[in-house]
Amino acid sequence: MMYYLLSFSSTHDGIATKMHLRNKFDFTILPTPREIHASCGISIRIHGEDIDSIIALLASLKLNSDRVQIYRIITENEKNVYEPIQKAPT
Repeated sequence: MMYYLLSFSSTHDGIATKMHLRNKFDFTILPTPREIHASCGISIRIHGEDIDSIIALLASLKLNSDRVQIYRIITENEKNVYEPIQKAPT
C-alpha cells in the first residue's frame, strides 16, 4: 500500500488539518521523521488513495506551499525514503 506524509511549518497548521481530516479519512499522527526538515514536530500519514481529495482539502484551507509539504513514502531495503511530490496548492 502506498502512503503519503504531510509535514507542516507550524503545529497550528498540523492540528487544524487533523481536525478537518477527522471523520473523513483514515490517517495517523506521528513525529516528523528526522530526514524531513520542518518547523513542526508532528506529521500526518495518509493512504495513497486519499491523496487527491486531501490535496483539494488543503487548497480549501488555504494551506499553501509555505505551510505544508507532501511526501510519498517509499520503502527501500526496509527503510523509509521520503520523496517530495509537490508542494501544497498555492
